[in-house]
Amino acid sequence: MKNISLNFESLNSSDGGISRVANLVLKFFEDRSKLNNDKTFLNIFRDDNIQNISNSNFVRKKFNRKSKLSFTINDFINSKKSDYILYDHLGLARSNLLHIKKKPYIVFLYGIDIWDKSNKKRLKAQKNSALSIAISNFTKHKALTTHGTLKNVKVCWLSTIYDEIKFVKKKKKNFNFLFLSRLEKNKGHQITIDAFNKIKKKNIKLIIVGKGPEYKNIKKKIASLNLQKKVKMYGFLEEKKLNNLWSKTDVLIMPSKVEGFGLVYIEAMSRGIPIITSKQDAGHEINVHGKTGYSADLNNKKKDELLIYMDKISNNNLKLKKMGKNAKNRWKNNFSYKEFKKRFEKIINDFEKNIN
Repeated sequence: MKNISLNFESLNSSDGGISRVANLVLKFFEDRSKLNNDKTFLNIFRDDNIQNISNSNFVRKKFNRKSKLSFTINDFINSKKSDYILYDHLGLARSNLLHIKKKPYIVFLYGIDIWDKSNKKRLKAQKNSALSIAISNFTKHKALTTHGTLKNVKVCWLSTIYDEIKFVKKKKKNFNFLFLSRLEKNKGHQITIDAFNKIKKKNIKLIIVGKGPEYKNIKKKIASLNLQKKVKMYGFLEEKKLNNLWSKTDVLIMPSKVEGFGLVYIEAMSRGIPIITSKQDAGHEINVHGKTGYSADLNNKKKDELLIYMDKISNNNLKLKKMGKNAKNRWKNNFSYKEFKKRFEKIINDFEKNIN
């Protein structure tokens, strides 16, 4: 039995990928507590839906309501009762600097959070950790390239929070590409629209879902190419409406340059939907080029690989179905919750042995 302090930014999935990782990690420790009778102290910065957690082994006495001071105080109090601490990102781990008696802590590394060489406080938070968990080999490699040697970094691929999913594709007239992400620079929206505009195939659509600072620029791009009828923007969608879109999706596309993992890739794969990623980030690590989709080299100046693969997959129905089946199998064997549980459990067990 262990006493563990869990510190999360948020459990609200609409807050982004880190909150979904928090739910994944929380599920692991909830499952484990039923066997090991661990006592877990929860500290959530944005504690909107903390009331949804009902587990006698989980202790939560006071709400933070986005108060940094309250979060830091609760972190300090919980740490005194714990064997070790877990932070779901480097920003939160900075509160550990204020602890008088230090307890070993684990922190997750996602990508930009550790790739930014100018952020000395986050780098210090990593160096002070007893264990840092990079969410992909790409994230770890780029972090090491940026900073040189980093101690105690292990890789653990993420997963969906489920092992099974009910999913039925709907009949439709169009071939649909879905681009599902926050609307930010370097995600690949502009180059995707440019490539899409060059595809001659009729009855083809590009659906863009998400919100973010690039909304106006993307909308302007669509208008400048007179693509309003073929490219649709939906903003943020609730789960029910998003599931409806998934059922009409043929290919998930996100040729990003900034993904440390890409949860949306494995969500598509779990539904048997092929993916198009880039070779410039972790997408090519999740994707198996030519089998579960395509990974385009965005730095290839001689040919437009993104256009080639978008055109290729939208004109070969047999290839599409085969890739979809391969994608589903790869998700099941690598990115389902049970596979994450095996990976993460080994890392946590090894960590606990080392701190005893």
